[in-house]
Amino acid sequence: MSTRQRSLYKIDTNNDNEMENLELPIASGKFIAGEMGKIDRRKYFQDAKRKGWRLIMRNIAFNTKKEDLQILCSKFGRFTEIVLPSCKDPRYPQSCAGFAFIQFNDRKDAKNAMQSLNMSEINGRKVAVDWAIDKDTYESANFEEKKMEKEMKRIKVMSSEAKVDIGKTSDSSKGNEIEDENEESASEGHNEDEIESDKIGSDEGFPTRKQNKCESRPNEAIQQHRVVFVRNMTYETTDEMLKEALSKFGQIELAIICRYADSEHSKGSGFVYFESKNDADTCLDAITTDPGVMIDGRRIYGHRALSRNDAAAIEKENLKKKIKDKRNLHLLRVGIVRAGTAAAKGMSEMDAKKRAKLALTAKAKLRNLHI
Repeated sequence: MSTRQRSLYKIDTNNDNEMENLELPIASGKFIAGEMGKIDRRKYFQDAKRKGWRLIMRNIAFNTKKEDLQILCSKFGRFTEIVLPSCKDPRYPQSCAGFAFIQFNDRKDAKNAMQSLNMSEINGRKVAVDWAIDKDTYESANFEEKKMEKEMKRIKVMSSEAKVDIGKTSDSSKGNEIEDENEESASEGHNEDEIESDKIGSDEGFPTRKQNKCESRPNEAIQQHRVVFVRNMTYETTDEMLKEALSKFGQIELAIICRYADSEHSKGSGFVYFESKNDADTCLDAITTDPGVMIDGRRIYGHRALSRNDAAAIEKENLKKKIKDKRNLHLLRVGIVRAGTAAAKGMSEMDAKKRAKLALTAKAKLRNLHI
């Protein structure tokens, strides 16, 4: 091999055998003697750009010092440098950033250190050790990873939108089928629907279990004063128990317990629809007079049911708080001597007139503070 050929000899950094047989420059910066020592310094580091003997240690305890890593890594062989970046947060000037770079002189030592230190505990924390890569490769890999994440999110959003569209289409087709069936059966069940709607109505005066989204018409039963609102029932009382207990006062069209929409638990109150106003009056008389009406071992209370609008108006009126005068108005009576009292005995008429005049002036000042 000629001198020119020897000077142009390159190292394959991807070949582990060549990398292991390669002797690196010593700390003084000189190459060892021999054919390998003639390799140009610039070409040598250009070919070894990826630094296959450089390790990165992550998840290091923040109180770790550079001396701790030097003592630890010296067990595995010679190393060129240890880089332990400091924390960028000004509040912790004595802490490290939580990672470090270690560059060994020999690839075998680096491999041995990586295998031994990876997932080992240092200063109370398990560390992760791996081969370090250059900054450009790391940033490009990070960029590609973020790009893939964005693409995956976009695909998920598109797929979810497609599912929603498919669901809407299927719902609309089902709705059309139901409408067709309803049109066919509308003529058959027309009379039954009319009878049922006349009896129950829109039930605007009490909360039903399944509220109709459409606006309901005014409840005729409430307008006819034949609906009784009942409260103070046990939570175990059912619709049947309520109807059975009050059926002795007259014919009942409907008895329903008020329940919470989410849990379906009883509120302890309910509505009873009587067929006539007289039956409702009889029931109210029995409830309001002693000994009252007992249901499931508890006395119930009741009154005439109101429409939703009337109930809302009353509730709104009750919520209006009267302005309370926090002034100590009782102090106005101090010094007032009323005629005919024991204190008024021996008091001259002129003195009594002055005191009365002062009391009137004080009351006027309370009405208008600008007097």
